[in-house]
Amino acid sequence: MLLSNRLDTLQNNSTRNRGPKRRSTRKRQVPVTLGIEKLDDRLMLNAAPVADAGGPYVINEGDSLTLDASRSADADGDALTFSWDLNGDGDYSDASGVAPTLTWAQLSALGIDDGVPTYVTVAVIADDGNGGVDGAIATLTVENVAPVITGLSLDSAVIDENGWVTLSGSFTDAGLQDTHTVRIDWGTGEGSSAAVVTQGAGSGTFTATHQCKDDNPTATAWDDYTITVTVSDDDARHNLLRGVTTASTTLRVNNVDPVASFLVEANRFELVADQPGGLTFDGTHLFVSNMTGVRKIFVLETDGTLVYSFDSPTSTPNALAIAEGHLFIGTLSRTVIEIDRAGTTTFNTFSLPFRAGGMVYDGTHLFISDWDSRTIGVFSTDGTMVRSFTAPQRSSGLAYHDGNLFSID
Repeated sequence: MLLSNRLDTLQNNSTRNRGPKRRSTRKRQVPVTLGIEKLDDRLMLNAAPVADAGGPYVINEGDSLTLDASRSADADGDALTFSWDLNGDGDYSDASGVAPTLTWAQLSALGIDDGVPTYVTVAVIADDGNGGVDGAIATLTVENVAPVITGLSLDSAVIDENGWVTLSGSFTDAGLQDTHTVRIDWGTGEGSSAAVVTQGAGSGTFTATHQCKDDNPTATAWDDYTITVTVSDDDARHNLLRGVTTASTTLRVNNVDPVASFLVEANRFELVADQPGGLTFDGTHLFVSNMTGVRKIFVLETDGTLVYSFDSPTSTPNALAIAEGHLFIGTLSRTVIEIDRAGTTTFNTFSLPFRAGGMVYDGTHLFISDWDSRTIGVFSTDGTMVRSFTAPQRSSGLAYHDGNLFSID
Protein backbone atom coordinates (compact mmCIF):
# COMPACT_ATOMS: atom_id res chain seq x y z
CA MET A 1 0.00 0.00 0.00
CA LEU A 2 2.80 2.23 1.02
CA LEU A 3 4.82 1.10 -1.91
CA SER A 4 1.96 1.57 -4.18
CA ASN A 5 1.35 5.02 -2.88
CA ARG A 6 5.00 5.92 -3.29
CA LEU A 7 4.98 4.83 -6.88
CA ASP A 8 1.97 6.92 -7.51
CA THR A 9 3.64 9.83 -5.92
CA LEU A 10 6.81 9.44 -8.01
CA GLN A 11 4.79 9.09 -11.13
CA ASN A 12 2.89 12.19 -10.32
CA ASN A 13 6.09 14.16 -9.55
CA SER A 14 7.73 12.86 -12.63
CA THR A 15 4.89 14.17 -14.63
CA ARG A 16 4.95 17.60 -13.01
CA ASN A 17 8.75 18.02 -13.39
CA ARG A 18 8.85 17.61 -17.13
CA GLY A 19 8.84 21.38 -17.58
CA PRO A 20 6.95 23.37 -20.15
CA LYS A 21 5.79 21.84 -23.34
CA ARG A 22 8.21 22.35 -26.33
CA ARG A 23 6.94 24.42 -29.26
CA SER A 24 7.17 23.23 -32.82
CA THR A 25 9.98 24.81 -34.98
CA ARG A 26 7.82 24.81 -38.14
CA LYS A 27 7.30 28.36 -39.60
CA ARG A 28 3.90 29.75 -39.83
CA GLN A 29 2.80 31.52 -43.12
CA VAL A 30 1.59 34.99 -42.25
CA PRO A 31 0.26 37.22 -45.15
CA VAL A 32 2.24 40.59 -45.52
CA THR A 33 1.02 43.65 -47.55
CA LEU A 34 3.98 45.73 -49.09
CA GLY A 35 1.93 48.43 -50.94
CA ILE A 36 3.48 47.69 -54.36
CA GLU A 37 0.31 48.79 -56.13
CA LYS A 38 1.84 52.42 -56.22
CA LEU A 39 5.39 51.41 -57.01
CA ASP A 40 5.01 52.02 -60.80
CA ASP A 41 4.00 55.69 -60.35
CA ARG A 42 6.89 56.43 -58.00
CA LEU A 43 9.53 55.06 -60.39
CA MET A 44 8.18 56.56 -63.72
CA LEU A 45 10.56 59.19 -65.43
CA ASN A 46 9.30 62.78 -66.24
CA ALA A 47 8.78 63.44 -69.98
CA ALA A 48 10.13 66.78 -71.32
CA PRO A 49 7.70 69.09 -73.10
CA VAL A 50 7.84 69.83 -76.83
CA ALA A 51 8.07 73.60 -77.46
CA ASP A 52 6.57 75.41 -80.48
CA ALA A 53 7.35 79.13 -80.99
CA GLY A 54 4.56 79.67 -83.52
CA GLY A 55 5.08 82.00 -86.47
CA PRO A 56 6.41 82.92 -88.88
CA TYR A 57 5.46 86.42 -87.73
CA VAL A 58 5.16 89.42 -90.10
CA ILE A 59 4.34 92.95 -88.90
CA ASN A 60 4.72 96.52 -90.13
CA GLU A 61 6.88 98.91 -88.15
CA GLY A 62 4.65 100.57 -85.59
CA ASP A 63 2.51 97.46 -85.08
CA SER A 64 2.28 95.41 -81.89
CA LEU A 65 3.31 91.74 -81.91
CA THR A 66 1.37 88.83 -80.38
CA LEU A 67 3.39 85.65 -79.90
CA ASP A 68 1.82 82.18 -79.84
CA ALA A 69 3.28 79.09 -78.20
CA SER A 70 -0.09 77.34 -77.88
CA ARG A 71 1.00 74.44 -80.08
CA SER A 72 3.55 73.38 -77.44
CA ALA A 73 2.72 70.07 -75.71
CA ASP A 74 3.60 67.98 -72.64
CA ALA A 75 3.00 64.21 -72.62
CA ASP A 76 2.53 64.19 -68.86
CA GLY A 77 -0.09 66.90 -68.99
CA ASP A 78 2.04 69.21 -66.86
CA ALA A 79 1.20 72.90 -66.89
CA LEU A 80 3.86 74.72 -68.94
CA THR A 81 5.42 78.13 -68.45
CA PHE A 82 7.03 80.06 -71.33
CA SER A 83 9.95 82.50 -71.50
CA TRP A 84 10.81 84.46 -74.66
CA ASP A 85 13.98 85.96 -76.20
CA LEU A 86 13.14 88.36 -79.03
CA ASN A 87 16.48 89.93 -79.89
CA GLY A 88 18.93 87.03 -79.78
CA ASP A 89 20.85 88.18 -76.70
CA GLY A 90 20.20 84.97 -74.78
CA ASP A 91 18.03 86.74 -72.20
CA TYR A 92 14.66 85.00 -72.01
CA SER A 93 12.99 87.70 -69.94
CA ASP A 94 11.80 89.73 -72.94
CA ALA A 95 8.29 88.29 -72.57
CA SER A 96 6.51 85.48 -70.73
CA GLY A 97 3.33 83.46 -71.16
CA VAL A 98 1.84 81.35 -73.88
CA ALA A 99 0.64 84.31 -76.01
CA PRO A 100 2.16 87.62 -74.83
CA THR A 101 1.62 90.89 -76.74
CA LEU A 102 4.38 93.50 -77.07
CA THR A 103 3.80 97.06 -78.19
CA TRP A 104 5.99 98.75 -80.84
CA ALA A 105 7.59 100.82 -78.09
CA GLN A 106 8.57 97.61 -76.27
CA LEU A 107 9.92 96.09 -79.49
CA SER A 108 11.92 99.24 -80.23
CA ALA A 109 13.35 99.14 -76.70
CA LEU A 110 14.62 95.64 -77.53
CA GLY A 111 16.37 97.01 -80.63
CA ILE A 112 13.84 95.64 -83.11
CA ASP A 113 13.32 97.98 -86.07
CA ASP A 114 12.50 97.82 -89.76
CA GLY A 115 15.28 97.44 -92.30
CA VAL A 116 15.81 95.65 -95.58
CA PRO A 117 13.27 94.40 -94.25
CA THR A 118 14.44 93.17 -90.83
CA TYR A 119 14.39 89.45 -90.07
CA VAL A 120 14.51 88.54 -86.37
CA THR A 121 14.82 85.11 -84.73
CA VAL A 122 12.29 84.67 -81.92
CA ALA A 123 13.10 81.96 -79.34
CA VAL A 124 10.93 80.39 -76.62
CA ILE A 125 11.64 77.99 -73.74
CA ALA A 126 8.83 75.76 -72.40
CA ASP A 127 9.23 74.50 -68.78
CA ASP A 128 7.01 71.84 -67.18
CA GLY A 129 8.14 72.64 -63.63
CA ASN A 130 9.49 69.12 -63.08
CA GLY A 131 12.88 69.62 -64.67
CA GLY A 132 11.69 69.19 -68.23
CA VAL A 133 12.44 72.03 -70.66
CA ASP A 134 12.51 72.46 -74.44
CA GLY A 135 13.25 75.35 -76.80
CA ALA A 136 12.01 76.41 -80.23
CA ILE A 137 12.53 79.32 -82.65
CA ALA A 138 10.50 81.24 -85.23
CA THR A 139 11.13 84.16 -87.58
CA LEU A 140 9.82 87.71 -87.25
CA THR A 141 9.78 90.02 -90.30
CA VAL A 142 9.37 93.78 -89.75
CA GLU A 143 8.32 95.63 -92.92
CA ASN A 144 9.15 99.31 -93.49
CA VAL A 145 6.30 101.85 -93.53
CA ALA A 146 6.49 105.17 -95.36
CA PRO A 147 6.58 108.38 -93.33
CA VAL A 148 3.48 110.58 -93.23
CA ILE A 149 3.60 114.30 -94.06
CA THR A 150 1.49 115.95 -91.37
CA GLY A 151 1.93 119.62 -92.26
CA LEU A 152 2.86 121.76 -95.27
CA SER A 153 2.69 125.54 -95.50
CA LEU A 154 4.11 128.58 -97.32
CA ASP A 155 4.94 131.84 -95.62
CA SER A 156 3.08 133.46 -98.53
CA ALA A 157 0.88 131.74 -101.10
CA VAL A 158 1.22 134.66 -103.57
CA ILE A 159 4.48 136.47 -104.40
CA ASP A 160 5.82 138.68 -107.19
CA GLU A 161 8.37 137.32 -109.62
CA ASN A 162 11.93 137.61 -108.32
CA GLY A 163 10.49 137.21 -104.82
CA TRP A 164 11.38 134.68 -102.15
CA VAL A 165 9.16 132.05 -100.55
CA THR A 166 9.75 129.80 -97.53
CA LEU A 167 8.18 126.35 -97.31
CA SER A 168 7.81 124.59 -93.95
CA GLY A 169 6.46 121.17 -93.07
CA SER A 170 6.40 118.27 -90.63
CA PHE A 171 6.19 114.49 -90.78
CA THR A 172 5.90 111.41 -88.60
CA ASP A 173 7.28 107.89 -88.99
CA ALA A 174 6.42 104.72 -87.11
CA GLY A 175 10.10 103.78 -87.28
CA LEU A 176 11.53 105.47 -84.21
CA GLN A 177 15.09 104.84 -85.43
CA ASP A 178 14.56 106.00 -89.04
CA THR A 179 16.35 109.03 -90.46
CA HIS A 180 14.92 111.13 -93.28
CA THR A 181 15.71 113.33 -96.27
CA VAL A 182 13.36 115.89 -97.82
CA ARG A 183 13.56 117.18 -101.39
CA ILE A 184 11.42 119.90 -102.93
CA ASP A 185 10.47 120.36 -106.57
CA TRP A 186 9.42 124.00 -106.91
CA GLY A 187 7.54 123.32 -110.15
CA THR A 188 9.70 125.67 -112.24
CA GLY A 189 11.52 123.02 -114.25
CA GLU A 190 14.77 123.62 -112.37
CA GLY A 191 14.79 120.23 -110.64
CA SER A 192 14.57 119.55 -106.92
CA SER A 193 16.55 120.91 -104.00
CA ALA A 194 17.18 119.59 -100.49
CA ALA A 195 15.38 120.98 -97.47
CA VAL A 196 16.87 121.43 -94.02
CA VAL A 197 15.55 118.60 -91.81
CA THR A 198 15.32 118.60 -88.02
CA GLN A 199 15.11 114.93 -87.04
CA GLY A 200 13.44 113.43 -83.97
CA ALA A 201 12.52 109.90 -82.87
CA GLY A 202 9.62 109.08 -85.16
CA SER A 203 9.00 112.67 -86.31
CA GLY A 204 10.67 115.69 -87.86
CA THR A 205 10.30 119.11 -89.41
CA PHE A 206 11.78 120.68 -92.53
CA THR A 207 12.15 124.09 -94.17
CA ALA A 208 13.46 125.50 -97.45
CA THR A 209 13.62 128.91 -99.12
CA HIS A 210 13.48 129.57 -102.86
CA GLN A 211 13.62 132.57 -105.19
CA CYS A 212 11.10 132.58 -108.01
CA LYS A 213 12.95 134.65 -110.61
CA ASP A 214 10.28 134.72 -113.28
CA ASP A 215 6.70 133.70 -113.90
CA ASN A 216 6.46 131.46 -116.94
CA PRO A 217 5.09 132.05 -119.49
CA THR A 218 5.78 135.76 -119.22
CA ALA A 219 2.76 136.80 -121.29
CA THR A 220 0.41 136.02 -118.39
CA ALA A 221 -0.48 138.23 -115.44
CA TRP A 222 0.38 135.42 -113.03
CA ASP A 223 1.18 131.71 -113.00
CA ASP A 224 0.54 128.93 -110.48
CA TYR A 225 3.34 126.54 -109.58
CA THR A 226 2.75 123.14 -107.98
CA ILE A 227 5.39 122.58 -105.30
CA THR A 228 5.96 118.89 -104.56
CA VAL A 229 7.61 117.68 -101.35
CA THR A 230 9.12 114.19 -101.13
CA VAL A 231 10.03 112.70 -97.73
CA SER A 232 12.13 109.51 -97.78
CA ASP A 233 13.29 107.40 -94.86
CA ASP A 234 16.67 105.68 -94.75
CA ASP A 235 15.14 102.34 -95.83
CA ALA A 236 13.55 103.72 -99.02
CA ARG A 237 16.61 102.69 -101.03
CA HIS A 238 15.51 99.07 -100.53
CA ASN A 239 11.84 99.58 -101.37
CA LEU A 240 10.64 102.91 -102.78
CA LEU A 241 7.00 101.87 -102.44
CA ARG A 242 7.37 101.52 -98.67
CA GLY A 243 9.74 104.33 -97.71
CA VAL A 244 8.67 107.42 -99.68
CA THR A 245 5.73 109.79 -99.41
CA THR A 246 4.84 113.02 -101.22
CA ALA A 247 2.59 116.03 -100.73
CA SER A 248 2.08 119.23 -102.70
CA THR A 249 0.92 122.82 -102.40
CA THR A 250 0.44 125.69 -104.86
CA LEU A 251 2.32 128.98 -105.17
CA ARG A 252 1.11 131.88 -107.34
CA VAL A 253 3.78 134.09 -108.89
CA ASN A 254 2.65 137.47 -110.24
CA ASN A 255 4.21 138.98 -113.32
CA VAL A 256 5.84 142.36 -112.69
CA ASP A 257 6.18 144.95 -115.43
CA PRO A 258 9.76 145.89 -116.21
CA VAL A 259 10.94 149.27 -115.03
CA ALA A 260 13.05 151.37 -117.40
CA SER A 261 15.90 153.23 -115.77
CA PHE A 262 17.57 156.14 -117.52
CA LEU A 263 21.13 156.92 -116.56
CA VAL A 264 22.89 160.25 -116.92
CA GLU A 265 25.71 159.92 -119.42
CA ALA A 266 28.99 159.62 -117.53
CA ASN A 267 31.34 158.94 -120.40
CA ARG A 268 31.51 158.57 -124.14
CA PHE A 269 34.29 157.15 -126.27
CA GLU A 270 34.92 156.26 -129.88
CA LEU A 271 35.08 152.61 -130.97
CA VAL A 272 37.57 151.33 -133.49
CA ALA A 273 34.90 148.90 -134.68
CA ASP A 274 33.16 149.56 -137.97
CA GLN A 275 29.82 148.18 -136.80
CA PRO A 276 29.58 147.03 -133.17
CA GLY A 277 27.57 143.84 -132.78
CA GLY A 278 27.61 142.37 -129.27
CA LEU A 279 28.62 143.95 -125.96
CA THR A 280 29.31 142.29 -122.59
CA PHE A 281 31.21 142.99 -119.37
CA ASP A 282 33.23 140.49 -117.31
CA GLY A 283 33.53 142.65 -114.21
CA THR A 284 36.74 144.28 -115.38
CA HIS A 285 36.66 144.78 -119.12
CA LEU A 286 34.17 145.44 -121.90
CA PHE A 287 34.05 142.97 -124.80
CA VAL A 288 32.79 144.40 -128.10
CA SER A 289 32.38 142.49 -131.38
CA ASN A 290 32.79 144.03 -134.84
CA MET A 291 30.23 142.89 -137.45
CA THR A 292 31.70 144.38 -140.67
CA GLY A 293 35.14 144.92 -142.06
CA VAL A 294 37.73 143.21 -139.87
CA ARG A 295 35.99 140.56 -137.77
CA LYS A 296 37.48 141.13 -134.34
CA ILE A 297 36.64 141.10 -130.66
CA PHE A 298 37.85 144.24 -128.85
CA VAL A 299 38.61 144.21 -125.11
CA LEU A 300 38.39 147.67 -123.55
CA GLU A 301 38.70 149.44 -120.25
CA THR A 302 35.48 151.07 -119.15
CA ASP A 303 36.94 154.43 -120.22
CA GLY A 304 37.38 153.15 -123.77
CA THR A 305 41.08 152.33 -123.62
CA LEU A 306 41.86 149.35 -125.85
CA VAL A 307 43.47 146.54 -123.83
CA TYR A 308 43.79 143.94 -126.59
CA SER A 309 41.87 142.43 -129.49
CA PHE A 310 41.70 139.09 -131.26
CA ASP A 311 40.19 137.62 -134.39
CA SER A 312 36.62 136.42 -134.11
CA PRO A 313 36.12 132.68 -134.73
CA THR A 314 32.97 133.55 -136.71
CA SER A 315 32.12 136.06 -139.41
CA THR A 316 28.90 137.14 -137.67
CA PRO A 317 29.66 137.71 -133.95
CA ASN A 318 26.36 139.37 -133.22
CA ALA A 319 25.87 138.60 -129.49
CA LEU A 320 28.32 138.27 -126.60
CA ALA A 321 28.05 136.99 -123.02
CA ILE A 322 30.47 136.05 -120.24
CA ALA A 323 29.49 132.79 -118.51
CA GLU A 324 31.49 130.54 -116.20
CA GLY A 325 34.65 132.51 -117.00
CA HIS A 326 34.36 132.00 -120.76
CA LEU A 327 33.21 134.20 -123.66
CA PHE A 328 30.13 132.97 -125.52
CA ILE A 329 29.59 134.33 -129.07
CA GLY A 330 26.13 134.10 -130.65
CA THR A 331 26.10 134.25 -134.42
CA LEU A 332 23.70 135.03 -137.21
CA SER A 333 24.55 131.61 -138.62
CA ARG A 334 22.59 129.91 -135.80
CA THR A 335 25.49 128.81 -133.60
CA VAL A 336 27.05 129.71 -130.26
CA ILE A 337 30.81 129.42 -129.83
CA GLU A 338 32.43 129.15 -126.38
CA ILE A 339 36.03 130.43 -126.20
CA ASP A 340 38.45 131.69 -123.57
CA ARG A 341 38.57 135.45 -123.00
CA ALA A 342 41.92 135.71 -124.76
CA GLY A 343 40.46 134.20 -127.92
CA THR A 344 43.03 131.39 -128.10
CA THR A 345 40.98 128.28 -127.24
CA THR A 346 37.57 127.07 -128.43
CA PHE A 347 35.81 124.88 -125.86
CA ASN A 348 32.43 124.14 -127.41
CA THR A 349 30.08 125.00 -130.28
CA PHE A 350 26.36 124.30 -130.27
CA SER A 351 23.52 125.00 -132.67
CA LEU A 352 20.60 127.38 -132.23
CA PRO A 353 17.11 127.06 -133.70
CA PHE A 354 17.34 130.71 -134.76
CA ARG A 355 19.80 133.51 -135.50
CA ALA A 356 21.21 135.06 -132.35
CA GLY A 357 20.10 138.61 -131.68
CA GLY A 358 21.02 139.34 -128.06
CA MET A 359 22.51 137.16 -125.33
CA VAL A 360 22.94 137.43 -121.56
CA TYR A 361 23.86 135.07 -118.68
CA ASP A 362 21.86 135.15 -115.41
CA GLY A 363 24.28 133.03 -113.39
CA THR A 364 22.59 129.76 -114.38
CA HIS A 365 21.35 129.95 -117.97
CA LEU A 366 22.03 131.77 -121.21
CA PHE A 367 19.10 133.85 -122.51
CA ILE A 368 19.36 134.22 -126.30
CA SER A 369 16.89 136.22 -128.40
CA ASP A 370 15.84 135.39 -131.94
CA TRP A 371 17.07 138.08 -134.36
CA ASP A 372 13.96 137.59 -136.54
CA SER A 373 11.13 137.16 -133.98
CA ARG A 374 10.07 137.81 -130.39
CA THR A 375 11.26 134.37 -129.23
CA ILE A 376 13.77 134.14 -126.41
CA GLY A 377 15.39 130.77 -125.70
CA VAL A 378 16.85 129.69 -122.36
CA PHE A 379 19.90 127.41 -122.64
CA SER A 380 22.33 125.61 -120.36
CA THR A 381 25.93 126.54 -121.03
CA ASP A 382 26.42 123.14 -122.72
CA GLY A 383 23.81 124.09 -125.33
CA THR A 384 20.83 122.21 -123.92
CA MET A 385 17.64 124.19 -124.51
CA VAL A 386 15.66 124.42 -121.25
CA ARG A 387 12.64 126.36 -122.47
CA SER A 388 11.58 129.30 -124.65
CA PHE A 389 9.03 132.09 -124.37
CA THR A 390 7.68 134.98 -126.39
CA ALA A 391 8.82 138.46 -125.43
CA PRO A 392 6.61 141.55 -125.77
CA GLN A 393 8.90 142.77 -128.54
CA ARG A 394 11.68 141.64 -130.83
CA SER A 395 14.99 141.85 -128.91
CA SER A 396 18.28 142.76 -130.52
CA GLY A 397 19.95 143.17 -127.14
CA LEU A 398 19.46 141.64 -123.68
CA ALA A 399 20.58 142.47 -120.15
CA TYR A 400 19.96 140.85 -116.76
CA HIS A 401 19.90 142.62 -113.40
CA ASP A 402 18.46 141.80 -109.98
CA GLY A 403 16.29 138.97 -111.27
CA ASN A 404 14.87 140.95 -114.19
CA LEU A 405 15.51 140.47 -117.92
CA PHE A 406 15.78 143.67 -119.97
CA SER A 407 15.49 143.73 -123.76
CA ILE A 408 15.93 146.37 -126.44
CA ASP A 409 14.73 146.39 -130.01
